[in-house]
Amino acid sequence: MHKRASKSKRPTSITAPRSPAKVPTVVKKTWSTSSSVNDPGNEGASSGWSAAERLAAAALRGYGFTDATVTPPGNDGGFDVVGTGIVAQVKYRSRATGRPELQQLVGANTRFAAAAFFSRKGYSRQAVDFADSVGIALFQIELPRTVAPTNKSAFRLVRSQRN
Repeated sequence: MHKRASKSKRPTSITAPRSPAKVPTVVKKTWSTSSSVNDPGNEGASSGWSAAERLAAAALRGYGFTDATVTPPGNDGGFDVVGTGIVAQVKYRSRATGRPELQQLVGANTRFAAAAFFSRKGYSRQAVDFADSVGIALFQIELPRTVAPTNKSAFRLVRSQRN
């Protein structure tokens, strides 16, 4: 009898779904927004993060949350995008998102709506584990028009395509 080589239980990429065989591969989807969204190449530029927020809202509208809109600047209550049944946070910067930011999203979600997080540079392993345990949909976002689901909750949200 031959012994099988043991397989690692962890994916090699922190943004990959945990069970690729169970989650269908989804091609990155591109979205149009009502205004131009050009990547200024500067994470501190307000036009970069505001364009990313508009792109996230457009993606959520495409997933069936037809009233998803960007919250006004300032005191946004912890959300960058809101709609009926959905709240979302967007981080368009050059470092991965960590678990504390996802915990803040959960703590702010007094609406008990579905929660989504959009990050330019992906997520730490701890963030992915936490998101999977509480059902936060994680997406990777890249200007000018690309949004890709990165965990099971995000793939479910994409597949559900609410009407």
